[in-house]
Amino acid sequence: AAAARLGIECELLLEHRFPEWPDTYNRGGNLQLDALLGATVLDHPAGTDMNAALAARANELHAAGRRPYAIPLGGSSVVGALGYRAAAVEILRQVDAVGFTPAEIVHTTSSGGTQAGLIAGLAIERSTVPVLGVSAGGSDEYLAPIVRALAEGVIEQLGLDRTFGPTAVVIDDTHVGDAYGVPTDAMHEAVDVCATLEGVLLDPVYTGKGMAGLIHHARTGRWSSDDQVVFIHTGGTPALFAYPDSVR
Repeated sequence: AAAARLGIECELLLEHRFPEWPDTYNRGGNLQLDALLGATVLDHPAGTDMNAALAARANELHAAGRRPYAIPLGGSSVVGALGYRAAAVEILRQVDAVGFTPAEIVHTTSSGGTQAGLIAGLAIERSTVPVLGVSAGGSDEYLAPIVRALAEGVIEQLGLDRTFGPTAVVIDDTHVGDAYGVPTDAMHEAVDVCATLEGVLLDPVYTGKGMAGLIHHARTGRWSSDDQVVFIHTGGTPALFAYPDSVR
């Protein structure tokens, strides 16, 4: 949408993970919006190293005399994570205005930028509020070093002298299911509960799995009944229409 508004050509490199799935998945949801907004979609087979594919395409465009700006998966670069550094400040201001301190901030994580920005932002503000990232598609072992490096990069980029402890990066990877983008029973429940009881729409790929993690931890005693937890809804509603079976 931003590229369309500014008259910039937009190419999207996407990993075609489930070509055998129906058209509601392979042409609906975000893909329908991509087409509507005039983006060029470059499909790559499942298992492609998408970072390498992105770098190769950027090099091709450079060689052709173009000036590409390559945005990594999920926008998870230091520049991208700066947005959630600002979000951390906004959250702290809002909860202070309401008059409570969150027991934890919970969100969905996958490429690491959201969590890195939050951790960096809270460290910069000297807040002790912990952050829990519920993975939608990656193990703790894989994601934690990425999050830590990005968070350190945000602090360095801002030229600040702040640190965060070795336990600041907390990732729950038990709600991924079979793979990124593959629904789980807990996700179905989370999407249904939030829609029917709260009027809040979650998506099957991302926020639904994050909320499934929050529900699980609430049930199993991570927080007391007096605790107040902040859940960050990162969007994704169009994906509901690519997964009609998520409405049950």
